[in-house]
Amino acid sequence: MPSIAQDGQRVMVVWLDMDAPPATPPPKAAAYWPPTMAMMAVHVAFAWGLMTIPILGPVLVPVVGYGPEILGFYGAVIWTAGFLATFLTGPAINRFGAVRVSQFCTCCFGAGLLMGEFGALWAFAIGSVFLGFGAATESPASSALLIRVAPPARRGFIFSVKQIGVPIGGFIAGFAIPALLPLLGWRGVLALVAALCFALVLALEPIRRRYDPPPALRPPPMQGNALQDMVAGWRFCWAIPAMRPLLIANAPYNALQFSMHTFLVVRLVTELHLSLVMAGAMIAVMQICGLAGRLGLGWLADRFTSPRGILIAVGFCMLATGTAVAIYSPAWPTWPLFIVVAIFGLTGNAWNGVFMAEVARLVPPAEAGRASAVAMMASIFGVIAAPLAVGWIVAVSGFGAAFGAVTATVLIAVVALLRR
Repeated sequence: MPSIAQDGQRVMVVWLDMDAPPATPPPKAAAYWPPTMAMMAVHVAFAWGLMTIPILGPVLVPVVGYGPEILGFYGAVIWTAGFLATFLTGPAINRFGAVRVSQFCTCCFGAGLLMGEFGALWAFAIGSVFLGFGAATESPASSALLIRVAPPARRGFIFSVKQIGVPIGGFIAGFAIPALLPLLGWRGVLALVAALCFALVLALEPIRRRYDPPPALRPPPMQGNALQDMVAGWRFCWAIPAMRPLLIANAPYNALQFSMHTFLVVRLVTELHLSLVMAGAMIAVMQICGLAGRLGLGWLADRFTSPRGILIAVGFCMLATGTAVAIYSPAWPTWPLFIVVAIFGLTGNAWNGVFMAEVARLVPPAEAGRASAVAMMASIFGVIAAPLAVGWIVAVSGFGAAFGAVTATVLIAVVALLRR
C-alpha cells in the first residue's frame, strides 16, 4: 500500500490492514476466504430464517386466526425493528467487532423463530422484532469485515460470494420446509431452523478471534447519540454524488425483492391454485438462479462493466418479471412461471453483492460499516412500505394487484440510476 502523509490516516490504515504490514502485497486467498465463507453462512441463516414463516404461511395463517394479508404486517414489523436497529449498527461494529455483531444477528434469527413455538399472534410479533434486529445488522457487519480483507480487484466478486448465502438459504428453505413439514409439523420446523442458527453462532467463534481487531485497535467510540451518528452518516453519504442514485434505487429494488420472497408462495397457492410443494419448488428455482446470478454479476462488475450499468439492467428485468407475476392467470400453464422466477432470480435476486461492493468502494474503508448501515436504512424504507402496501391492497384487490403496485416503484429506481 502506498505511504500516506497524514499521521491520522496512517493510523487508520494500520487498523484496517492489521493482518499485514502496510507495504506488503495484496492479501493471499487464505486471508480473505475464511471470513468470506463465514459471512456467507450468516447470510444463509438470514435467508432461511426470514423465509421460514412466509413459506409456512398457508399453514400458519389459520393458526393465528387472520387472513393472508397478516403476512404483510408481519414483514412490516420485522423491518420497522430493523430500521431502529440501523441507528446502532455502526457504533456496535466499532465497539464489539464485525464478527461479534454477526454472531448477535444469528442469535436473533434463532430467537425470532423460537418465539413462533407459542403459536400466538403476539409471539410471532415479538419474534419478528428479533428477526428485524438481526436482518438489518448482518449486512453492514459483513461489509465492514470484508472491506478490510478483500483485495480491491476482487471486491465485487467476494461481496457477491458473501451474498450468495441468501439464495442458498432460500433454496434450502424452498425445498426443505415443505418436505419437513409432514414429518416435524410447523413447530418442529421452527425449532430445527432455530437450532441451526444457534449452532452457527458457536461455529463463528474461531473467525471472531482471528479477524475482530482487539479493543485497542478499534475505531474510537461514537461521539453523541445514535441518531446524531446516523444523521451524520446520511449527510456524509449524500454528499457523494455517485452515492445518491444508489440510495434512491435501494428502496424500490428491495421492496420488490422482499415481496417476491414473502408473498410469492401465498399468491401461487391461494390465487394461482398451485400446491405448496410446487410453490416451494419455484422459490427454490428463484434462489438457485440467484446464487448463479450473484456470482455472475459480481464477476462482470469486476471485469467488464460498471456496477451502475448492471443495476440498470437488473431494474429492467425486475420490471418485466414483476409485471408477469402480477398479471399471471390461473388459467395459464405453469411452466412459464418457472422461467419468470428463474429470470428474476438471475437479476432481481442477485444485485445485492454488486450494490454493497459499490457502496463500500465509494467511501474510505473506515467508513464502510457506517455507509453500509445508511444503505441498509434506505433499503428498509422499501421493505417497510412494501408489506404494508401489500397488506392493504390484498384486502381490496388481491396479491396480483399488490405485486403490480410494488413493481411500478422499480421504475423510480431505474430513472434515478439513468439520470445520475
